[in-house]
Amino acid sequence: MDYEELRQKELDKIIERIISEREFPVSQRLKSLDSLEITVAGSVSYILLEVLKTEVDPNVVIHISNILARTGDEEVVMPLVDIALGNREVHGGEDPLKENKQQYEKVRCAIIKSLGRLKDEKAVIPLMYMLNDRNENYKVRLNAAEALGRIGDTYAVNPLINLVADEKEDSIYVRESAARALGMLGDVRAIKPLVKILESKRGIFDKFTFLKERAIEAIAKLGGGSDRDAIKALKESLIDEAPSVRLSAVEAISSMGDSSLIPILIPMVYDEEEDVSRESVRAIYSLEGHLELEKLLKDDRLPGWSRDEIETVYNEEE
Repeated sequence: MDYEELRQKELDKIIERIISEREFPVSQRLKSLDSLEITVAGSVSYILLEVLKTEVDPNVVIHISNILARTGDEEVVMPLVDIALGNREVHGGEDPLKENKQQYEKVRCAIIKSLGRLKDEKAVIPLMYMLNDRNENYKVRLNAAEALGRIGDTYAVNPLINLVADEKEDSIYVRESAARALGMLGDVRAIKPLVKILESKRGIFDKFTFLKERAIEAIAKLGGGSDRDAIKALKESLIDEAPSVRLSAVEAISSMGDSSLIPILIPMVYDEEEDVSRESVRAIYSLEGHLELEKLLKDDRLPGWSRDEIETVYNEEE
């Protein structure tokens, strides 16, 4: 018997041992799986993919997908895609994981996250399929959007733009995730549709507020400071009725590192919301606005918490 045969025999024994441990408590099984990364580091993917073919415990499947994501092995991508799509082949018919719909969706979301961490382009088309399926569970769809952002393939940009701009989309959470993914992808084509979201007028209690926050974050990541329309939209967001939107706009402007934007931040120091006011102080400071802060300290109308924040900033500098 040559080395390869001996090696395969040893791997088969490990697989059989792991399968035989299915009667053990889950916590014990997870520890056993973790030990594989040390004892058989070069064969972890093979072993776990074999175990995964018949594994029925959702927690174990999720744990295995996390380990596989850490391997960075491209061979694990399509087997994980099959589970995410509901195409896992098992002996005897229907996949037992599907018996509990809630648990199965949890498994699929975890696997989709693992696909995002693997950053393999082979997963892009399947992820886009799940993202665009309106009959799909919204949690699966939003995780698919963020996984596409992590993978970084610009092929996903247009579908994500279409989704984030689609006012007929039932799930605002899916649109939020699409906006976040566009920020990760870094393609400037996304700036205009994101700006349109900020220009939309919706009530403060509308879930649309959260979409605006994600759009602002994405614009900042996309370098919107060089886009006139983006700056205009951010300036308008500074007077949005939702404090969380104003706060996001202040943070975005601060992240752009452009000191010429200090003048539009100064009025925000007087904002009625303490968090917005304090963050505006921080933003002005980060944009090298020491002189502006000194001027503000001389203003008797300056809110007490803003004054405290300026003093805190100066103390931290010492």
